[in-house]
Amino acid sequence: MIKPTIRAFFDEPTNTVSYLVWNPDKRRGVVIDPVLDFDPASGTVDDGSVEEILKSAKADGITIDWVLETHVHADHLSGAPLIKARTGAKVAIGEHVRDVQTIFRPIFGADDMKADGSDFDRLLKDGEWFKAGGLDIDVMHTPGHTPACVSYRIGDAVKLADAADPAKGIVFDGRVAEDFKLSTGTWVHVGAVRVKLIAAADPLIQDAVITGHDRAEIGALVFLSPGTKDMSHVALRDRLAAVLRQLAAEGGSSMAPRRILLMTEPPSIDANEITDKGYMNQRAVLERRAALVEKLYSDSPEVIS
Repeated sequence: MIKPTIRAFFDEPTNTVSYLVWNPDKRRGVVIDPVLDFDPASGTVDDGSVEEILKSAKADGITIDWVLETHVHADHLSGAPLIKARTGAKVAIGEHVRDVQTIFRPIFGADDMKADGSDFDRLLKDGEWFKAGGLDIDVMHTPGHTPACVSYRIGDAVKLADAADPAKGIVFDGRVAEDFKLSTGTWVHVGAVRVKLIAAADPLIQDAVITGHDRAEIGALVFLSPGTKDMSHVALRDRLAAVLRQLAAEGGSSMAPRRILLMTEPPSIDANEITDKGYMNQRAVLERRAALVEKLYSDSPEVIS
């Protein structure tokens, strides 16, 4: 079974997570729950969130075949029609969307809205398997938030938390796009390592980019918090070295950086190191600062270990 690659996009104003999910071999995929930005104050819409997804797909050479909606959203506008217009992707949703359309049409006086789901390219049934973006997708009707809610099980991205007790639910077992393997073959879950490092060094680190693809150990390019400006360089290095020792003592070569290099230049918006939403673009930082990654794995006295 295919292990899909997943990249998440967080929209802070609506607290929504959209996903780009693709088959890493075929470079084809789907987008789940895209957001069309809306400003209530001005009544205007913006394509920033959609553009971020499309730029990410283009950078990795991914063709978007389908947009999948999990339900009709009350907290944001959908970016599905825009992605369809720009890529030719088709749009699908659970077949119970017809129930939601029937409920909301009189509430909003939307007499011109069809209540048959025909605005979507495909209506999905509970238990249905279908192929999209080079992926095998299992549709599960999961009503609760709305009568039309569905969940998508894609490849082997989830597993039972306890095989002996299905009631304990499922856990994520997929692969996010930024994850990589060490030279030992061990997978590194970048998001977890980054969060653990920043928390252990709190409040010194504003953000970090995790390194180590095909190397023996994990490293980090570190952007310091403004509050460190009054610290001496020696005190700062000592504190961060202590953090590395603490994380190493907690065990696991795939969970702890062994070396740090401090960034003197802040992340560049113009170089796409910061996304339109203000988040660190790990891939762009690693590509733009490849020479610094090499320095990180050298004997340079600037490296903290």
